[in-house]
Amino acid sequence: MARLKDQSAAYEKALANSQMTKEKAAVLNQLLKNMERALTRSPGLPGRLVYSSTTFTPPPMQLWRKKRCPPCAAIEQRQWDQVQPQIDILAEVLATFAKEIERPLGR
Repeated sequence: MARLKDQSAAYEKALANSQMTKEKAAVLNQLLKNMERALTRSPGLPGRLVYSSTTFTPPPMQLWRKKRCPPCAAIEQRQWDQVQPQIDILAEVLATFAKEIERPLGR
């Protein structure tokens, strides 16, 4: 998470110091849209295939409650066999996401 925060700050600094053209903004928007899509996995979460996000999930049958990450949901639901696989998926997705963020920054 610290890596993602650093990258976010780098983007803010780059935007503040540049004259971004509409063309460059369109390219950046497309990149960010693709990255957001990269945060999902198919098929979705175990037992809840409609939810494909790797970073958050609503509690089962209680959509009004606060959303949390899938590994935390597995712990709360005492689905111990799902905890480590969900941690592994989330770690992989965030590492890939961080690499994609660094690419336009030239890192």
